[in-house]
This record gives sequence, structure tokens and C-alpha cells, in this order.
Amino acid sequence: MGLVLVAWVLQACPSPRRELAEGDPASATKVGTASASERGSAAPAPSMAVVGKPGEPGVPPGFERRVIHHKTIHGEILVPVGQEVSLDADAYGYPRASLQVAGQSVVLQFDSGVGALAVSLQRNPPTVYKLPVVKSKVTPDTVAAWYIDTSGLVRISGFAPGVKCTYEGFAPKDPAALERVYTVCSSLRSPDFGPTREATSSERAHGGMTAIPEGAWAEPEMPNTPGAMLRGGTFIARLYLGRLNVSGADCPTDYAGLERPQAPEVEAHVEKRETPAGPVWIRKATEEYDSMRYPAATLLWAPRDGRCCLATLAPWTTQPSEARLEEAITLCDSYRSR
Repeated sequence: MGLVLVAWVLQACPSPRRELAEGDPASATKVGTASASERGSAAPAPSMAVVGKPGEPGVPPGFERRVIHHKTIHGEILVPVGQEVSLDADAYGYPRASLQVAGQSVVLQFDSGVGALAVSLQRNPPTVYKLPVVKSKVTPDTVAAWYIDTSGLVRISGFAPGVKCTYEGFAPKDPAALERVYTVCSSLRSPDFGPTREATSSERAHGGMTAIPEGAWAEPEMPNTPGAMLRGGTFIARLYLGRLNVSGADCPTDYAGLERPQAPEVEAHVEKRETPAGPVWIRKATEEYDSMRYPAATLLWAPRDGRCCLATLAPWTTQPSEARLEEAITLCDSYRSR
């Protein structure tokens, strides 16, 4: 895959799926709900808003649906009514949201893309890379799997573009607990973002957007994570919306060369668009797993203000919709290098 994409993936949180999360270590906090008016126009604090109550469509008894924003983490998910969610960082410094479900620990973190998992789960019978599943789900909004790995650990995972929900442990004495965990993780979605607001002076200090969607998070400084160590050079802030990350970057010297595959299993196509703010190059790619193709990350370069705005759309089960591409282009149109 392209060199920029490789660099993006290499910043992964240690895991077999090359999952990535960015952020700096933070002491654990517990957060309730906060409205946009309470947050005002300042740089956003972690927040949780209840968007669905028990008995409403898609919300089973005993649960409520919340939208969680915590640095790189942006997810909409079912949570047991009244359950506190701790917002902190894992041992590597990557942001984490943790909650208890029927006595079991469930964690939300940023995710760099579902990859070949959806392809594996859509086979008959569904598998997690050839391991049998207890339950699974593949929809336009969510991919989920419950399986037992080769060491006997129970693993339950839910994915939406840019975010994951995970549980792993030996089976509890009460098997109904795992059903509740699966209910939570399989409900995960990528949330919609609110209207844009003007970026604060600190958010603009390291290059970035002048307009930031409500709920998005701009890095205030270089994160203290293993992945950030690979970025090097002058700190350039990244804006995180979960399914979409935006930052400044050097412009490619050869846009046509972006179609050249960097690995035999990769196929790429580059489209140039003209917009009122200037040209945009969009690179869509696919990779291959077990003779089946699946989408890779979509990259968008927009020369703006003497540099390129680089938008990375997390890989999903399908290529990004036109609405998602327009969302990225609109943000890049507000990019400033200083």
C-alpha cells in the first residue's frame, strides 16, 4: 500500500490486527452526560450523551444508548442504565473507555479498520480467520464476533468505522453475562457529528482545521505513545472523528504514482476532483484475503495553504460513501498550515 498509508498503519497499538489508537496518558475519570451547550465553543472535554432510552427503538430493557467522545474514541453504543464509564489510557498511553457489563470488563478504543474480518465473517459458515464463531453480525453499521481462541479465551468484539469494543477472558460462571456483553459490543456504531465550531487558538497552533465538528478532537501536543514515536519531525496536530482523521502533510510529488501498488495483494485507483477551494486527489484501494477482496483505507490529499491536507478514512466493509468523502473535503477546505 502507499507509503503514507504504511506510515499510518505502523502507528498501531500492539495487537495482531494492527489496531491503532492515538492519545496521551490520562488519569482515569468518570463521565456522565454533557450537552453541546454545556461544552460551549472551547476545546471539547470528554463527553457522553444519552441518545436512546429503554423501550425506544433498538434499545432493549435495562440499557440506554450513549454517544461517547474521548479523544480518539468516538462511538455510539448500548450501556447498562446508570453504568459509569471510566475514561483513561491503557498501558501504552492510548485512550480507553471502560465499563462493567454483568460483572465483565468491556473496553472501547480507536480502531484502524476492520480489514479482512468482515470477509471472514460473511462466509458460510462464518469464521474469525478460520476459527468458528458462537455469534456474529455484519451490517452496514456494525461488525461483531463472539468466538473462543486457540488458548481457550472467550473473545467478543464489536467494530464500527474507527472504533472497537472488546472483551476477552475465560467464560464466567453465569453464561448470560456473555450474552449481555455481546449485546453491548454488537450495538456499536460510528456516531454522527454535530455542526462545526470555530477552532480555538490552541487547536490552530500546530496546523489544523479552522472549523471543527462538535465532538471531534484535535491533538494539543504530540501523544506519548509508541505510535507517535514514528511520526518524527515537527509536531503537526491530527483531528480525530473516529471514522475520519485529518492532518497536514507534505504533498505527493507524483499523484499518478499513488496508484502503484506497494504489495502484490493491493489494488489502488486515484481520482482527481476539482472543487471551489482547489483540486483533491482521492485514493481508494483494496487488499486481498483468502481469494476475496476488501477495502483498505481511503486517502484524500488536498493542497491547501502551502501544504497538503491529508484525510484518512478508516477501512470498512464497503468503500466510503459520497457523503463521507464530502465530509473529508469540507474539512480539508478549512485547513491552515499555521
